[in-house]
Amino acid sequence: MKNLMIALLGGGLLLSPSFAQTSDDISMSQFREALTDFLRISGKVSATSSANLLANVPDSVLAKWYMGVPNGRRFYEAVSVLKANRGTLNHPPVRGGAPAFVAQRKVSTMPTISAQSSPFIGIASTPVPDFSMPDPVYPSGSGWSALVGPLQGVSAMPGGDPSNQRCYADSAAALSVALSTFNGIKEVADAICSAVPDIAVIILGEGTDLPLKEACFIVNLVLVPFTAATEGFNAGCNAQQTFVNDAINGALYTNSIAIYNFEYRLMVEENLVNTASPIGLFQLPAAQGGYLESARAITADTITQMIAAGQPVSTAAASLATGDGYYNRNLFKLAFRSYQAAYNLAVQ
Repeated sequence: MKNLMIALLGGGLLLSPSFAQTSDDISMSQFREALTDFLRISGKVSATSSANLLANVPDSVLAKWYMGVPNGRRFYEAVSVLKANRGTLNHPPVRGGAPAFVAQRKVSTMPTISAQSSPFIGIASTPVPDFSMPDPVYPSGSGWSALVGPLQGVSAMPGGDPSNQRCYADSAAALSVALSTFNGIKEVADAICSAVPDIAVIILGEGTDLPLKEACFIVNLVLVPFTAATEGFNAGCNAQQTFVNDAINGALYTNSIAIYNFEYRLMVEENLVNTASPIGLFQLPAAQGGYLESARAITADTITQMIAAGQPVSTAAASLATGDGYYNRNLFKLAFRSYQAAYNLAVQ
């Protein structure tokens, strides 16, 4: 019975499986090479240790592992991509960087000239439409560095400060292929390692030296922690992509409002210039659905900016104060005409 079980174990599970070679398969030497390179790239095992570790694993054991590989050719090519990218890690090509956003000046929401020259603080406190366009706020800090550091280590991201970069598309794909490969290997190895020793111990007794022992040892020493690490790399790539996309989307939202405010301001300034045909909405206060306060705020801001730039504004400030007096007496049409006068004095 014992001899029969030994024969069954040796001739069945413990011998190298046979598989038909296809265009998706690679040789055992290529499989060994890819595994060694992948361990070296991951940094989990030193170059010397990884080579020595796998050098002691016979082809028969690798063949058992290979039974779980979804596509050997894709795995081999994925490792080649990571090796190539690792060589250009410190000088990476530009790959789909974030769009450039021009940071405009931030317009003051409390025009200096109005607060100083007018006693009517109610109208002077109306904010100026903000059309500043900030850059995206990309991730930073020690937590973010801890996230991207390992990704840079496996050449999934560029060196330096990659806060506005996503993982390289080819590296992310290579990591995905590697993860599916190692998950497949682990499933096969787990099935063999969990089933065979228990049967062998029952029939052969404790302390039996099985050829499978070293395969299970390598699986637990290398493949299990490396599979978990690769899962971490994939999760890190997804997280960094989310951070970058959120930063860009946030800036796009803010900038879309800024563009609207900019267009609104241009419309107001055009009507401040148009003294011949004023529009009724700009002659009415906000309480009546108009934009008189905004016209005044933009006029005051224009005067302030012109003075800051060293440009002559003549008696623009006096005309602004006159308009505030009319506003305070509910003479809104006269107030708007005074603001028009103040604006034109500032820009002429």
